[in-house]
Amino acid sequence: MDMHPANGINQLLLKQKPHAKFAITQDNDWISVLKPDDPCLPAANEFLSRILEVYNVCEADNVVFLEYKPQVLYRTYLKHNHDISLTLPLWSPAIVAVGAVGYLSSDDGKFITLFNARAPGASTARGIPPTPALRTKIAPTIHGEKRLKSRALFGLLDFGRKRDPPQRVTFPLKVGENAAHLYTGPTRHRRFEADDLPMEWCKSNIDKIIEIYGADHNITREDIVLVTGTLDAQDYAFFVSACHREGSVVFEVAVNPRIGQPWGSFFPANNGQFNSKVSRHRGPWETVLISCVPIASNAIVLSR
Repeated sequence: MDMHPANGINQLLLKQKPHAKFAITQDNDWISVLKPDDPCLPAANEFLSRILEVYNVCEADNVVFLEYKPQVLYRTYLKHNHDISLTLPLWSPAIVAVGAVGYLSSDDGKFITLFNARAPGASTARGIPPTPALRTKIAPTIHGEKRLKSRALFGLLDFGRKRDPPQRVTFPLKVGENAAHLYTGPTRHRRFEADDLPMEWCKSNIDKIIEIYGADHNITREDIVLVTGTLDAQDYAFFVSACHREGSVVFEVAVNPRIGQPWGSFFPANNGQFNSKVSRHRGPWETVLISCVPIASNAIVLSR
């Protein structure tokens, strides 16, 4: 690529938004999609293909620009003080069982379950046997609140007496720092009790899994994971922002919310672009965090 990468990317962005007069991209937009094994800078078309996996193309006032997809921002920058093995946040919570084999959808941040390794069901007839028997441990429901100094977490983690969550929680926002926040009501943690997962099962069945599901779901070996633990909640709230002023955002729990009504609301205390999700009060228990291992991995060990 002879010209600056942003020039070629901007030309392609203007083709996507033909009514726009200008395109603006920052160096970090294209630097963030470079891969360690790139022998040189990719062509503009390849840059754009990678960018569209991470960013939305937006237009305002005749200017086209890039904005992080909220599910990517949330997955990349969220930190929490739940079990350290829970490394995969779900922007679109769903009911996910321990033992599920599946992948994270890049479209909406939802986990797609292909089958459960402990009871593959219809997949068994197609050559996928169940895993060796592994017991599941269920942690007691957690109540109360514990606030970390981390920029990305507020959760309910008090093992004492049951009480309602606080009515108002403030999250700091700092200029130049992407923000991703999680706040929940009572949670339930399920995980395998075993220290080591069935490595042989994973290695023996990955090719068969791809043969059965790869084409229909447009996935590769590297996309598929085995779920080893889940954190579930009925009430939850997510917030992400990549562009904001110094300040804060407040989540206010609704006073005596009715079942089926929003659990609460976010109130930004400053101007900025943000995305948020709030559950319906006392809805179904849904998975908000997952611990998992890639099935194609050569070494699979479950963190305690």
